[in-house]
Amino acid sequence: MNKKILIIFFIALLLYFLPYFVKGKDSYIPQFDNLDQLSHLGIFDGSFNGHFFPSTEVEENYMPGLEPIFRVSILSVPKLYWKLGILWGFVLNEVVIRIVAIFGLYFLINILGGIRFPKYLSAFISIAFAYLPFWSQGGLSVAGLPLLTYAIYNIHQNQRKPIYYFFIIVFPFYSSFFLSGIFILLILIGIIIYQLLKKQNVNSLLVSFFILLILYIAINYSFFIVKFIDKIPTNRSEITTYAQSFREVFLNYFLNFLVESRIHAPSFHQFLMLPIIMISLLFFNKANKFARLSITLLLFQIFIAILYGTYHFKPLSDVYNRLQIGFNYTRFYFISAAVWYVLWALCLSQIYFTFRRKKNIVIIISIIIFVQIGIIFMNSSAKIWTEKPSFREVIAYEQFGRIDEKLSQKNHNYDKNKIRIGCIGFQPTIANINGFKTLGAYQPFYSLSFKQKFTPIIENELKNNKVLYDYYHHWGLQTYLFDDDIGLNLNDQNWIKQNCPSIICDLDIDLLKKMGVNFLFSVANIKNSSQIGIKLVFEEQSAENYYNMFVYEL
Repeated sequence: MNKKILIIFFIALLLYFLPYFVKGKDSYIPQFDNLDQLSHLGIFDGSFNGHFFPSTEVEENYMPGLEPIFRVSILSVPKLYWKLGILWGFVLNEVVIRIVAIFGLYFLINILGGIRFPKYLSAFISIAFAYLPFWSQGGLSVAGLPLLTYAIYNIHQNQRKPIYYFFIIVFPFYSSFFLSGIFILLILIGIIIYQLLKKQNVNSLLVSFFILLILYIAINYSFFIVKFIDKIPTNRSEITTYAQSFREVFLNYFLNFLVESRIHAPSFHQFLMLPIIMISLLFFNKANKFARLSITLLLFQIFIAILYGTYHFKPLSDVYNRLQIGFNYTRFYFISAAVWYVLWALCLSQIYFTFRRKKNIVIIISIIIFVQIGIIFMNSSAKIWTEKPSFREVIAYEQFGRIDEKLSQKNHNYDKNKIRIGCIGFQPTIANINGFKTLGAYQPFYSLSFKQKFTPIIENELKNNKVLYDYYHHWGLQTYLFDDDIGLNLNDQNWIKQNCPSIICDLDIDLLKKMGVNFLFSVANIKNSSQIGIKLVFEEQSAENYYNMFVYEL
């Protein structure tokens, strides 16, 4: 690779990660589906404490009584990083996935059909892709797709270097089977069938397919044991999707998919990329040797959009809900972001070759790419500088340390390692990170029996808030001690301070005690504490803290 390209990549990545190294713990890191779910990933007391094999000796930090098979922590590369601590483990993971993204797309767009337009344009397109705000917990599920495609392609072209097999082997350990893995396997099956119909050799594709399949099954073995061997009913069987009419599906999902980015796999293609793609396909696609591939990729995106819509189309969603599978097949869209950027590169290259005055068109294309990079940068790295709350505020090590110290002073029999707390109005994973065992967590996959034991504790709160009721009963990944006034605003403590300084608690205290809860940590004052038999033992309200905190002993 050209040294100038390497320097460009180095500067681009340094610019992206600069806020982490300047601000440190004062950097912004999203809570939603990120910090709020570190518990089930094995993070406890500030570092990775998960186990890879089921055992009754494994401590249950957030769901007491949960079967050992559900306590297994999936094997993944990022968990090695968490030995560095949450913040720097998170940053290292971000660095690695973006390095893979930037090189993967650069290599891929320079071999597909033999694209030959200026290398630095390929580099800038790759930077745009690597700047996307990838969902960190997904690892390489999105960011690694170009490099995976590049590796499989080269093996299929009989360039069987060990490095290509190495990446195919590593990929399942660094990605999610349920976010992209299963869809990668389905795409490979489709390609294999197509190649067989054309009577072409598919041996190399089959090798890649079976490497991925076998490793995904081995890594996620606990799921397959629960589902197909032990056949334990899980919370997934109660997941249902809301149904809409064809008109609503068409407007809200099909069209929306084509002109908007998806959560956890954003592409920001709608502003510049989609118009450029459509202009290229309509006006610059004649006699284009990339025409078939470009149209195929666009049709693939339309297919995903249709699939995304059918999930909510009433006749189909009703049937799917009755099957009680609990799997969101619309996550095919995790493949979409990488496809948009490959398609964009193909279309830009065709525009480049169509114009005779190369200097002028290079300037125009460069401006377009830099504007796209700017759009993405403002929605990713720039937010690390400017958004609130900061990592330090959300994790609140000092505040939880003061609570621990106060409880130790008030009760000589107090032992942080033996008590269990309930969390009202904030993410239980924050308490887990600070070394407190909780009742409840963000847990995508757990036994239905636990949910049935937990539900009566919060049933009265759910009845007072239809949004909460539907959210919990029809989704149910979060076994939280919900409050009907606070609702789902756990990630906005400023809103809670302004709108819910005090609450009335309708939780079943007796059931909480039976589940082993000793204290309630609440971000709002519980007005009826004396009536329900709990005692305030600690209080801290301060504008300097992200959380107001009231601690009650049961």
